[in-house]
Amino acid sequence: MSVGSSLQDVHLRYPQKAKHLKQLESSTNLADDFYMDDEDDPGYGNKVGPTVWDHILLNRPAKVIFALLIAVFVVPPLLYGLMYGLGKDPEPFGSCVVRNFYWSECMPGKQPSRQECLAAGCCWNELEESLNFCHHSLPARQNYQNKTGSTQLVARLERSPFGAEPLTLSINIAALNTSHVLVQLIAEGSAPDSIHESRVQLDETDIKIDLTEGEAFFVELKRRTSNETLFFTGNGPLIATQGFWEWSLQFPHDALLLGSGSTSRGSLRLTSGSATLYQGLGTKANGRPFILCVTQSGKSHGVLFEAPGAIEVVARPSNLISIRSTAGAEYLNVHTFVGNSPAEVFEALTAHIGLPTLPPYWSLGLHVCRDTARNGTNEDALNFKNEATRLDFPYDSDCVDDSALGNVSYVVEGNRVDKLKTIVTELKNSKRHFLLSLYAQVSERTTAFEEGQDIFLVGTNGTYLGQHRDETVAYPDFENPNVTKWLDTHMSAMLANIQDVLPSGLILPDNWPLNEDATQGDGNETLEYVPQGLDSLSNGTVLWSASGLRSHHSVHNQYGSLFTTLAKDILEQISGSSDKRLPVLGSSNWLGGNTNGWLGEEQQADWQGLKSALLSVLEAGISGEPFSGGGPICGSSGVWSDSLCTRWSLLALTTFPLTRFHHRWGSTARDPTALDETSGRIVARAVRLRYQLMPYLYTWLHRASLSGMPLVRPMAVEFPTDNSTWTLEEQFMVGPSLMAAPVFEPAAVSLTIYLPRSTESWFHLLGGERVQADVNGTGHVTLYAPENELILLIKEGHIIALQGVNTSSAMSRAESRQIIVALECGGANSSECTAEGTLSLDDGISNDLSFDTIQFSANQTSLVISYSGDLQICSLGGTENMVSTVIDTISIYGVPGNVTNASNLQVDDEIDLEAKFFVDTEEGKIRISSVSVDWCSSQSNVMTVSWEIE
Repeated sequence: MSVGSSLQDVHLRYPQKAKHLKQLESSTNLADDFYMDDEDDPGYGNKVGPTVWDHILLNRPAKVIFALLIAVFVVPPLLYGLMYGLGKDPEPFGSCVVRNFYWSECMPGKQPSRQECLAAGCCWNELEESLNFCHHSLPARQNYQNKTGSTQLVARLERSPFGAEPLTLSINIAALNTSHVLVQLIAEGSAPDSIHESRVQLDETDIKIDLTEGEAFFVELKRRTSNETLFFTGNGPLIATQGFWEWSLQFPHDALLLGSGSTSRGSLRLTSGSATLYQGLGTKANGRPFILCVTQSGKSHGVLFEAPGAIEVVARPSNLISIRSTAGAEYLNVHTFVGNSPAEVFEALTAHIGLPTLPPYWSLGLHVCRDTARNGTNEDALNFKNEATRLDFPYDSDCVDDSALGNVSYVVEGNRVDKLKTIVTELKNSKRHFLLSLYAQVSERTTAFEEGQDIFLVGTNGTYLGQHRDETVAYPDFENPNVTKWLDTHMSAMLANIQDVLPSGLILPDNWPLNEDATQGDGNETLEYVPQGLDSLSNGTVLWSASGLRSHHSVHNQYGSLFTTLAKDILEQISGSSDKRLPVLGSSNWLGGNTNGWLGEEQQADWQGLKSALLSVLEAGISGEPFSGGGPICGSSGVWSDSLCTRWSLLALTTFPLTRFHHRWGSTARDPTALDETSGRIVARAVRLRYQLMPYLYTWLHRASLSGMPLVRPMAVEFPTDNSTWTLEEQFMVGPSLMAAPVFEPAAVSLTIYLPRSTESWFHLLGGERVQADVNGTGHVTLYAPENELILLIKEGHIIALQGVNTSSAMSRAESRQIIVALECGGANSSECTAEGTLSLDDGISNDLSFDTIQFSANQTSLVISYSGDLQICSLGGTENMVSTVIDTISIYGVPGNVTNASNLQVDDEIDLEAKFFVDTEEGKIRISSVSVDWCSSQSNVMTVSWEIE
């Protein structure tokens, strides 16, 4: 088998005749743990001259030092082993003296007896009944050998822990660019096209690879410049059978690990517990196959793993991460990306999976959907519009209903068309949009079903059938080459009935794909292993053994993404809008790339669900998918309260990239119109704040589409060298300028937050009050958090541009702007104060992505607005996509000294006689309103707005 990179470029670190498998002391800090190997070294007696041992034993000071080293490093582990009854080792290779935070469970999901455990080549702990545990030795006997330095790997033992026959593997190492190296474990007989070829020489990359050659096969990846270890595979097993793969990656002990199933673990950090990555309903089996590692110095690397089927990620406090897969006889790919910062890792990651697609501007607005019209009324959409007007909050799209065209996809029920047209016409007249809900599932009572027999998944008795929305349905195979023509035909026929009110985009619910037939068997009796986070691989979805071009088991995680990409392309063709961005928002999206957004995981309506929503958005962002939501606001199921929905709305509406109110069939609405009057008005105000912030959110989503840097970021991503940010999961950054701190507990009225040490001051965004850490130097401060507010702080040295609010984003973009300047000064009374900011502008919908970039810079007496080139946005005035370039208000926070008055506003050389000034001496704030500044009226590329202070 050919390989992408010759193994001659790879360092064979551990030769076959080594007496001990050395620990990577400098990289993994495991000097106080060790491997025991009772086999004699056949080459030991042939050594010539005095050995290291001779020098130690013949030198008295050396003997004393050696005795102390034995007392410190050898005796404690031996005592530890005696305390934990280890049983008799079944073979001499590998030690059972393993500290419990390195324990790799030998037969996960089973409860083996001591005899079964030892027979599997594993270790048994029997100190007390509650700690009976079967774990792998160190190094693991369940492993592979590479004795010849070739690409072929052979299992050490004849059977896996579950009794299956191991597969023969090949290793392939491919350098895909200078910061990206792929290590592939490929089962014998796999398709040749699964093997990646190198694009650059391995020694030209920033990653160095060491391999073992001997009793066990290990891989160590290092940062080439510093020799720091990225990860090492010697602290866990390597197992590959028809139904179970496992490989463990030991990351540096003192590093931070983020990602891979955060919602099911309840934490963005990988410190303990397991998560199953298998697209589905709820938070039990979701997440992304990516881990971000941040080291103490702030240098970062990421690991993306690819395998067919379900993936389970098990974390331990030692930063030992086990990747388990139901991969079948296929492959396990481990991509490694290195950078000097998290931002560089995201850039490398998205260069591989595809840069995020920038959504249209309006899709950052509020979306509304419901599933209440299975009886065909479609009345709720009009009621919502009227209530939104009464409560004075904007929104941008309505699905009308999940059953807007009927209860099944690709069919239009005639009695709904006229009502739908009336509603959609009203939406479009108010510059709002209609998003059509489209299901992947195909009802057997449709023409699409009759004509789709050659493209559906099949089971043991022909076309595989499930249940969805009380219908018997089939499931298209979106890898089938004939599926594009079939989907085009039936989407076109469906939309021809509403040609004059075509949707502006699609919502794809349940596209992971949902099967509600609880009576179907899952077939798990033929599976060697089912991840512990799942009852079965088929619970709530298609039977794992159903097949198209491949088994559904192999394609399940990608199913929703395949449907999303195909439906998006077809909608653009049907609507003739290939030059415009049409959002297609799916409920399942495996990895980012060319889709327009991920709706987010379905959450339970409780306080843990609220936190899970945030974790979901954070993990999606660091995995290359910045335009995502945390599921419907206030959850999609469960009993909710006004207090919960208010806090949830404050968080999601202010900070999440994608926001949607939705409730399922049989549940009650939980949007502002359904809350009590007080709560409803609080949420309505949060919606208005979102629309004020949309220019800022859009600017940094635009940057994400160019670099992969997420809009919503963990604190550790923005401040990687401040280790105190590593534990923060209940406060986060929105772009580089704003910090948010939501409330996750009922009845809480205050929060203690951490302010990174690199920044002296923060300011409340909408009030301008200065926030500083406590005087004792811990970096913490306690802030008041009333039920009607989200703590949202702007960082000193930053400028952001807000915008006025109208009924929708299109109407709001025509409103004038407010500039907020948060000054960073050299000292309390220093005159050296500065701030900077940026604003990205385009027409908000065209695919050409031709942007104007406006730069702001300020001090306490001036604001400079500059740009390069021609401002294309200025030509949009008076058109449907009008974008205001008028500044009405300038607010300056953190003004040093005792300023008592401000006056004499000038725009370039002209005095603005209409401007009004307000000065707050105590808080150091200046507010200038009724400003007449339009940067499109400037005769140059620089406009200066200045004022005088006393």
